[in-house]
Amino acid sequence: MWARLKNLFSAKNPPQTFRPVIAVTGASSGIGLALARLLYNETRYRIVITAREKSIAALKAEFREDDRFWVHALDVTVESDRERLIHDINERWDGVNVLVNNAGISYRSVVEHMTEKDEHIQMETNYFGPMGLIRLVLPNMRARGRGKILNVSSVTEFSLPEKAKHSAYADYYFYMTPFVAKMMNRAWATPEKIAKLILKTIKAENPPLWIPATIDALVFYYLRRLFPRRLLLPFLFLCLPKARTWGRAASNKRNY
Repeated sequence: MWARLKNLFSAKNPPQTFRPVIAVTGASSGIGLALARLLYNETRYRIVITAREKSIAALKAEFREDDRFWVHALDVTVESDRERLIHDINERWDGVNVLVNNAGISYRSVVEHMTEKDEHIQMETNYFGPMGLIRLVLPNMRARGRGKILNVSSVTEFSLPEKAKHSAYADYYFYMTPFVAKMMNRAWATPEKIAKLILKTIKAENPPLWIPATIDALVFYYLRRLFPRRLLLPFLFLCLPKARTWGRAASNKRNY
């Protein structure tokens, strides 16, 4: 009798043998590196972390590669790199089950200081690259009837243009950089905390479409929903430090 019950129970609850394959881009620093460290100890998954070629040696020095953890070179802006990555994963592990598009770049710059090259790099890294990877993993996900794609947006790292300090926009750069840093510190948004949230989302059966990772993201989300844009934008501008005086020496002049 007990043997029959045991067999019946085992038949209804077979052991879980599926080990999802997770691919993470931008794992050389910040959120990507924190997530890689977190996933390294999650033996239920097979992991491939990616970064540009110059960062691969450092990653391989930190992480021991084996039959479930893999370090792979990827420049997300290069189509052939993206195709090679997905081809290699398909050959080794039969496809990607969870794609974490984390690689990104941010230029905290005014329009006049952005070059066409900067704009192309930003769009290729933040949009065309992730979209290219999504197109490559979707067929396998659709065939299996399962899969997750997580697109991470963040301002933890950014670049300032060389001409920032000596320009008509010097006040903007001078006040905005420490202001954003202070806001980020108050949001308690460490890469490790965000990595834990990403892992929680990976494990969730039906995660929401959009997940705010920090308090400031949640606040701005509701501000955009509740306030008319014509009132919201002036209000946000006035909240910036000494915004009324920005560019006073270079603007509001009529030299004609």
